[in-house]
Amino acid sequence: MFNWTTTTIINSLEDATTGDKLVKVWKNAENGSGFSGSYPVIKIKRDHTFEARYITNVYKAAAKEPVKCKATLDFVKIVKKLKALVEAGSISPQIYGRLAFYIALEGSEESIYANDMYQKGKPFSIGFGPVTITKDSVVEDAAKAIVKNLVKNATNAIYGKRLFKLTANGETSVVLEGTSEFQRFNFINVAVDDSSEEVLVSDYNFFFENEDSGVSGIKLDERGQNGFGTYLYMIRNLQLPTIHNTRWLHLKEDEKPVVGAKYTQYIVNYCAPSMANPGLTVVGQHNMSATTHVFWVNENVADQFEAFLVDAGINPEAVALAEGNKVKDNTKAGTEFPVNHEQTVEHTKSKKAAGSASDRV
Repeated sequence: MFNWTTTTIINSLEDATTGDKLVKVWKNAENGSGFSGSYPVIKIKRDHTFEARYITNVYKAAAKEPVKCKATLDFVKIVKKLKALVEAGSISPQIYGRLAFYIALEGSEESIYANDMYQKGKPFSIGFGPVTITKDSVVEDAAKAIVKNLVKNATNAIYGKRLFKLTANGETSVVLEGTSEFQRFNFINVAVDDSSEEVLVSDYNFFFENEDSGVSGIKLDERGQNGFGTYLYMIRNLQLPTIHNTRWLHLKEDEKPVVGAKYTQYIVNYCAPSMANPGLTVVGQHNMSATTHVFWVNENVADQFEAFLVDAGINPEAVALAEGNKVKDNTKAGTEFPVNHEQTVEHTKSKKAAGSASDRV
């Protein structure tokens, strides 16, 4: 049929207006929970009351900081290759060249990167020269001249805003870095023009994984990684920053993502008898309702929140977010652990809560 999922942000374990506890545990349901029986019951915020015996799984994923893509280009190595080409007569001593690279996106569809291909991305090219290199040239001097020229020319490569940073790393190398966690370098190369031909000198290509072979001079330091459970992640994936969600004293103010905060994700899988239509008693069939409940808990209170779960006999299973967009275990993705398209999950063996519904049905 359909999947029923709720999503809740928890910034505090106390109600801001009344001071009431937002998470309560009854180890014996009969002692004030409103349920009958001797099993534990846990109530989370105002809307979620779970009988522990019907919780089948609880997964936990910690927040992850974003990492921007970054590469280092060593022009001493690159100039050595240029010098060898000059001595072999393959290119002329007076060199005009360029640093070219392509920035693609993962987890973003920003329109400034729109092109005629399926995946958004944008090419960049920064020229340098003329630089004269002969067999008698000092490699370090030529490298310094190219680095100085590139850093100066990089200031012109702006599309409304700066989409990358190119800075000198000492006098003979440069650092190329993205400005957003969603950017990825698909290729980086250094080429020179000789007559009507372009001669590729050094090359990094993500698809062929040919990064720094020891002589290319191009090394990928960071591929890039999207954040998880960060403020940007929350407003992009859970709560749109509309006037209704950001105005002063908007509805559910305590569920507003906090700038600078990080959130741990807890996913509760619940399978309980259907109260509206408990069964077709003529043939003895019992109907069970399976629902999923996602809680984003501010790291400041995550340990306390988890302590309540453990107190109710529920032990969350930690899962690790994997890099890239490939789902490691297709049997888990989108069922027991709803996966956002920007993140993938690597699961270990599922731990069932004692007396879970799947053990009885």
